[in-house]
Amino acid sequence: MVGGILHAVSTTLTDFEYQHEYVDDANGHALIFTAMVDGLQVHGCDFIHLNDDGLIDQFTIMLRPLSASKAMAAQMAPKYAEMVKALGQA
Repeated sequence: MVGGILHAVSTTLTDFEYQHEYVDDANGHALIFTAMVDGLQVHGCDFIHLNDDGLIDQFTIMLRPLSASKAMAAQMAPKYAEMVKALGQA
């Protein structure tokens, strides 16, 4: 499911580019990015935490401005619904 969501995000956002990376400790990272959705500029941040085995155990995405976040949600909703349906979780 996580892979499907990340794939859906990658097909929804265009001109995606990481701008900066910040590391708060050995396991925490913040990745600042820009992208476009429905002709709107998106500014965002991926917050990633790694467990002791080096695997992602937390992944949070924040987007701004609100207009771009709403456009992203509108495009992601049917993709997510289709994933849930395909997994038989509807």
